[in-house]
Amino acid sequence: MKKTVKIPVQLLTLISFLLITCSQDSNNLLAGGATGTEVSVITGTVLNEDGSPASYASIRLRPADYIADSSASSAYCTQHSIVDARTDSSGHYRIDSVVPGSYRIEAVSLSDTLGVIIEVDVIKEKLLVNAPESKLLPMAEITGEIQVNYSSENKGKVQIYGIERDVMTDSNGMFRIRVPEGAHNLHIKTFTDSHAGQVQNIESMDVRLRVDPGEIHDIGRVHIYSSQSKPCQDGRCDSTVMYEVLDTLKLARTMLDSVSDWHAGRIVALNFRNIKIASFPRK
Repeated sequence: MKKTVKIPVQLLTLISFLLITCSQDSNNLLAGGATGTEVSVITGTVLNEDGSPASYASIRLRPADYIADSSASSAYCTQHSIVDARTDSSGHYRIDSVVPGSYRIEAVSLSDTLGVIIEVDVIKEKLLVNAPESKLLPMAEITGEIQVNYSSENKGKVQIYGIERDVMTDSNGMFRIRVPEGAHNLHIKTFTDSHAGQVQNIESMDVRLRVDPGEIHDIGRVHIYSSQSKPCQDGRCDSTVMYEVLDTLKLARTMLDSVSDWHAGRIVALNFRNIKIASFPRK
């Protein structure tokens, strides 16, 4: 009679796996830093509320002045370290090859409901940085409304310096962001999608606040006033633009009414059929 031997399959847990979110050149051997830059190692421990080790919590290292758009810049990635990692079963973490600078480390539990922010400074003279032991606490929420003047097509976005947050407002301008307790600097901006599919930033502002564990902090309604000229709302704006066109075509003495068709107080068409145009402007 044959005996069947069952061999248990052990799942290997990947501990402290480092993922560099900035793209790097193949010749760049340092995490987020230029070749030859003096780098440091950051170590630390994260605990749960009850003091037990926060096993396999996510760790995100971001420069203090980082916002989500920063990783799109290769120059920024060359001069800063941007690293993702995890704690081990004992709640310990280690981040290698960190270039000098001020950083925020965000630790978040596996359930994504607890978190903590750890601030560290890395200097050239100190190759080993021991971050303070930190406890995970209930995440807070920041809510609010962004009102953008002059255009209903403009959209709002909220980012937070030093942590990976990039939240769009909904159709009513409302937003909601979950963050660990502590002081945060919000970067609020508006943008519009051009016809070419490119995103164009219009205006931005920063709002600094502090939240407690588990708090829902409503910043209320934020108005952002565009510095761009207000779009034409009546025929007076149309007239100003068209007089500039006539002047460019060397038709400054031509009456606007003689070459334009109006409807409901707005210029809807131009007719130069009976007008001799001296010359068209050249690029």
